[in-house]
Amino acid sequence: MIDIASQENRVLLKENNGRKCFLAIHPRDDGSLELRDIETDVNFVFSRDQLKSLINNGMFSVRDEEEALEHLKKIAPVLDENPAIQNATTEQKRRLQYVHGALEANLPIGTPSKLIPYIEMKSLELNDKKPPSVVSLYRWLKAYKESHSDEGSLLPSYQNRGNRNSKVPLQHSNFIDAVIRNHKSSIKVNEVYGNYLAQLELFNQERFEGSLGRFKPISQYSFRRRWRRAKENSA
Repeated sequence: MIDIASQENRVLLKENNGRKCFLAIHPRDDGSLELRDIETDVNFVFSRDQLKSLINNGMFSVRDEEEALEHLKKIAPVLDENPAIQNATTEQKRRLQYVHGALEANLPIGTPSKLIPYIEMKSLELNDKKPPSVVSLYRWLKAYKESHSDEGSLLPSYQNRGNRNSKVPLQHSNFIDAVIRNHKSSIKVNEVYGNYLAQLELFNQERFEGSLGRFKPISQYSFRRRWRRAKENSA
């Protein structure tokens, strides 16, 4: 029987009803072993003899760390598959089409008499059965201009977004704040969000190598709210 605690780049796998649970191994000062679920960060403590017995009985199997990493990549959330985000993105594109058309036509945004016929024709072009009101288009144009043509300004603010009280772990929250601080306010928030996703992937890789769980990225809507609050606080 190998000394599992001395094996580098090794993890334990516990399978139950098709669910895979990978556990990183950490020796403790008292001689016991701590197992950390790399997906949830939950810790468990076993004596060495107890863990050896469980491995011998087939309750755990010893696997390469790379297999655990591949598993985490497969179960990581894909934001674009979230129906709420898909709907928001579709609505954002629709708004952009109206806004871009109005700006290209150089329409005076504060003149309803000019916007009404434009909306009527644009909705026919887009085959849009529910065209926006003049007030809605005015609000979109105003938000787009004030954000310096930031397409993210046209994301809809749906009232029902699921659990509004979901909490981001403190370390992840601090990481997000650091990303925001390192970007100038003149940069478009869409670009900053993309940088956040890229940096989070690298950060998660470091956490995995340290036998820690991956952080799930927050939505673009949540990131925009943080970005907006940070700009208001720094003003």
